[in-house]
Amino acid sequence: MTARSSQPLFWRTRKSLTRLPIATLLTFAAVAGALTMLMAQNFFSILLSKKAPVKGVATRLPPRPRPLVIVAAGLPRTGSTWVYNVIRILARIRDPNSVAGWYADLINIWKNHKTGRYDHMKESWLTAYKSLNTTLVIKMHGPGPFKLFSHGAPLKQANLTVITHRDLRTEVRSWVYQNWNASIHAGNIGSTPFGDPNQWVRVAHHILDERLSTLASVGSGRVLDIRYEDWNQKSFEHQVKVIKKIANELGWPYSREELMATAIEAARLEPPANNAVLMYNPVNKLHPGHTRVDAKDPTFVHALEKGFRAIEKDADSRSFLKSKRYL
Repeated sequence: MTARSSQPLFWRTRKSLTRLPIATLLTFAAVAGALTMLMAQNFFSILLSKKAPVKGVATRLPPRPRPLVIVAAGLPRTGSTWVYNVIRILARIRDPNSVAGWYADLINIWKNHKTGRYDHMKESWLTAYKSLNTTLVIKMHGPGPFKLFSHGAPLKQANLTVITHRDLRTEVRSWVYQNWNASIHAGNIGSTPFGDPNQWVRVAHHILDERLSTLASVGSGRVLDIRYEDWNQKSFEHQVKVIKKIANELGWPYSREELMATAIEAARLEPPANNAVLMYNPVNKLHPGHTRVDAKDPTFVHALEKGFRAIEKDADSRSFLKSKRYL
């Protein structure tokens, strides 16, 4: 009977292994390495199967928001550009790939650079932009541009049309402040100077006609009407309240922090300086005419008083002012 060695098993095994050929030892090492890798793979497979959360890494993308077509169709001098920018910012938060711009700028990018022509005119630009599967925000004044953009379709085709209104008296006054004389829309309001009170009434009628045309184009579609005086020169909280009203119509959820961030960004918008090179900011669409002007010429002040009284006496203008609680 062979006597049991007094050495530990580890030392006896180690001694036996040293007597094996090098090739055999390398084979053992390779097998051991393969088994180790297999065990590690199984370990991580178990972890992944349990979907263990990894800090800072999203395991799944959030659902893509439903693409919307939103038209900011407010008339000039009614805060339409501020409202457009609020919509643009809100859309960017929920749909970062959203497209936003002045309707004419959006049309221009479809130019065929090889031929120099706008070949996409065979198809509506609205259809072309919808193919991007992202939200589209179009800025325009009144319903006319949308017909060009959509090959004659009414504003009812949009998911939401946002219009703006203001006290007719101060709206016409703003036209005068900016020296938007009768050369603007001369076919609609004639060429009489604003010193004539009747010219103020004609401009007011033009504004009301454009407003009614916009509402008729929307028809049974969705429309939101924003009052200029509800946010302009109001507190930050008032502006957030109006922004929340717009956000609710978009149908996307927004946190209080996102609404406040939108208000801050909108408050920081600035028009470019008046120069012959940059006529407007290509992103926010602000131009030098968006600056506030106060006219102090006594002659103008007298004309303003007569213009205000003429608008107040006009039946159509007075009806609008009363319906919107300006009188």
